[in-house]
Amino acid sequence: MNIRSALDFIKHNVAVFLIGAMMFAGAVGWLWNENKVVHQYKSEVNDALSKRETELQKRELAVGQAEAKYAEREKALEAREIEYQRSSEQLELDQQALSAEYGEKAAERQLLALMSEFSAMGVDLNANPYCGSKEDLKWFRRAKAKYSEIDAFAQAHSLEEKYSGFLVRNMQSSVYGSDCSTVFHIKSPAN
Repeated sequence: MNIRSALDFIKHNVAVFLIGAMMFAGAVGWLWNENKVVHQYKSEVNDALSKRETELQKRELAVGQAEAKYAEREKALEAREIEYQRSSEQLELDQQALSAEYGEKAAERQLLALMSEFSAMGVDLNANPYCGSKEDLKWFRRAKAKYSEIDAFAQAHSLEEKYSGFLVRNMQSSVYGSDCSTVFHIKSPAN
């Protein structure tokens, strides 16, 4: 192949070469344009990702701050709970003390009422109950039962020491004999 045949070949195929070159140039231009579009899209995506990442960091910071505030509030609430629990325990102790004191006062009032009932009977437990009438014997037994109730109640509520004067003074201490002249007579409430 010489130069001439090469030139003839080029002359006959110039149109093909031009069309091929134009197609190649068009393909390169299209690829260049697509490359620009891809770079622009990539830039937009990177910007969006960067914004998202910044937003995420802001949210994480806000969540961290909220968690810190929550932990602080939780500690404050725990401290309050402990304080309320202590106050509640102290209140319960105070209430128990008041309840015990009220119970003691109520028991003392009840004992005083029983003692008044006994005194109102006017019966001497040291008198011989068999020297009087059947009515006297009946009052004696009622008075003896009331005294036993008073004594038991005083012991049950630890009041026997405080009211020992009444209990000793009214306690039955005499043994009855057959002689009715030496023993005091029963005073009935009717007399």
